[in-house]
Amino acid sequence: LKRFTRTPAKSLPLSKNSNSAISSAVIKMTVVKQKGVSSERYAKNVRKYINGKYALARGGWNLANRKCWFSEMAMTRKMFHHDRPARAGAKNITMLHQILAFLPEECSCNGGKMTPDACMAYAEQWLAKHYPHQQVIVALHEESDKAGKRYAVHMAINRTDLLTGKRCETGGRRGKYERAAWVREMDKAWNLAQLEKGKKNSKIRDRQPRDTEKKIVDRGEYSYKNNLR
Repeated sequence: LKRFTRTPAKSLPLSKNSNSAISSAVIKMTVVKQKGVSSERYAKNVRKYINGKYALARGGWNLANRKCWFSEMAMTRKMFHHDRPARAGAKNITMLHQILAFLPEECSCNGGKMTPDACMAYAEQWLAKHYPHQQVIVALHEESDKAGKRYAVHMAINRTDLLTGKRCETGGRRGKYERAAWVREMDKAWNLAQLEKGKKNSKIRDRQPRDTEKKIVDRGEYSYKNNLR
């Protein structure tokens, strides 16, 4: 299997704002989000965002040609008969769209220690531990709105497990809590802030999507403001 390959991250100027001014009483963690890709429209929007010119860095995991990741994943699914539902009448989730969104105060664009290269290294460790036999394309973006900036790694994870030939689990409701536990474990290893129940995940801003944006994502459409979170 071909492991992680990536291009160097684009260099960005460090912010003059230091995260030392952020109260240590606010406890938070990296945010992980996931949505199954089952519609052709959503798949194209994921491809559009990951291949977009504004990505700071890209990486490929178990891909022969990173530039042709979309068609390569499709060929893999067809080879293992994962281009159709496992049972009649069911949705066929072809990929998992995952996002690792780092807390603004941890990002170097706000004076934190997580540079673009560090964010990509974090994503590489995430894939090595939890998706070692999947084909994955990775793109790092600096996301911004009126409240500020942060880094987010977007990943398109092919469902086919190259070792077993089976589809990887989507996780369901239980998967949300499992992935949160994975993030807590990794954040602890990286010495990043941890989440405290009942606290906002960032003092700089709350980046949870609004109701309208949630509806757009649920329909599998592209939300420029929410960046397909």
